[in-house]
Amino acid sequence: MDHDTLGSRIEQARIAKGYTISQLSRRMAVKPSTLKNWESDRSEPRANKLSMLVGVLGISTRWLLEGGVDHPSIDDTMTETSHIAQKVEQALGMQQRLSQLLYEIEADVARLQRDLNETADSTL
Repeated sequence: MDHDTLGSRIEQARIAKGYTISQLSRRMAVKPSTLKNWESDRSEPRANKLSMLVGVLGISTRWLLEGGVDHPSIDDTMTETSHIAQKVEQALGMQQRLSQLLYEIEADVARLQRDLNETADSTL
């Protein structure tokens, strides 16, 4: 078995999790022959099934798609997800601050326009 293919990684993760082809195919809602084709690299799962494999087998998407020295667990994916969540939180905070600044600028512009109009009215 070549350990550097998508199919071999699916098989490796299935075995590590202790699933037979029948057990995993039932959990994945696919025929055993479909799973065998994935594992033998005769076909590839669609994106939704890849995502399901990651969850069912407790592996990272990166390892499943790209391989590597070992197969990181879902915990590694969760760590990566946590970093992404932190960035999203930072972006939301920045967006809120930007909204506040835009509101303040808008108020300043309105005040300046009023001042200009008052100045223009007083000179007439």
